[in-house]
Amino acid sequence: MTKTRKHALIVVAVLTAVACGAAAADTAPTAVERAVAHIFGHKKLDIEHEKKHGKDLYSAEVKTNLEVNFDGAGAVKTIEIDIPINLAPGAARAAAKKALGTTPGEAAIIIRGNQASYQFERETKRGDMEVFVTAGGVVQSQGLEAADHDDAD
Repeated sequence: MTKTRKHALIVVAVLTAVACGAAAADTAPTAVERAVAHIFGHKKLDIEHEKKHGKDLYSAEVKTNLEVNFDGAGAVKTIEIDIPINLAPGAARAAAKKALGTTPGEAAIIIRGNQASYQFERETKRGDMEVFVTAGGVVQSQGLEAADHDDAD
């Protein structure tokens, strides 16, 4: 084997090892993949890896709906962020399921001032039932969703 050919094989071997190492580093641990599947359903999401302060962190992104409600003076009254139901705390999900009498179909984080709660909804024959719950599972209010005549949805 010539010296040039030997160097070419070494370069190919090194590049292959680097490429395989990079591919392995981009693969999230099974526990992270399971957590992502649990929260977001079984959607195939890209999971990004980074190190912060020497610790491995993984992130998965999805697009979500954000709604901001203002009063007539332009002040923010509420912020609503749609979330996967499994992202809400277990106590909040359990309280919502009990209050609605069934598993919720939708969830959102509602922020009013410096207070946050969770809104869960379920479609019924009478209309959309909703319940507002704290992270600790305390039901704040529940009932049929108020009609929104100005909404073009």
